[in-house]
Amino acid sequence: MLAGLYTLAASLIWGVNTLFLLDAGLSIGEVFVANAVFSAGMALFEIPTGVVADRVGGRASYLLSIVVLAGTTVLYLIAAQAEAGVGAFAAVSLVMGLGFTFYSGALEPWLVDALHSVGMEGDLDRVFARSQ
Repeated sequence: MLAGLYTLAASLIWGVNTLFLLDAGLSIGEVFVANAVFSAGMALFEIPTGVVADRVGGRASYLLSIVVLAGTTVLYLIAAQAEAGVGAFAAVSLVMGLGFTFYSGALEPWLVDALHSVGMEGDLDRVFARSQ
């Protein structure tokens, strides 16, 4: 359920992201730069945030994701209101990539931890297959 809600929210955001950035005063080329920086942030932060999920736990990683994404969404709105330009949107997009990577490896470890805490043993492949 969490994965479905998260995917729905991300889909709604990315569905209008280009239009939002264009309305904020960026050119189409600058929109591509901001989105490329987001993708670079995801590549850069994928392993470190995976370590957080493994060491601290999936729930903490998921909550960090929510906090970072809420904060960067507010910063996106502030940057748009201030017509801050491509540099500001690129910086916020980089941190937004961090937020998405906190999520990307969070739910599976959280599920595994929860199942082990209630005493489930054995093969988890069936559980993961059903969740997909």
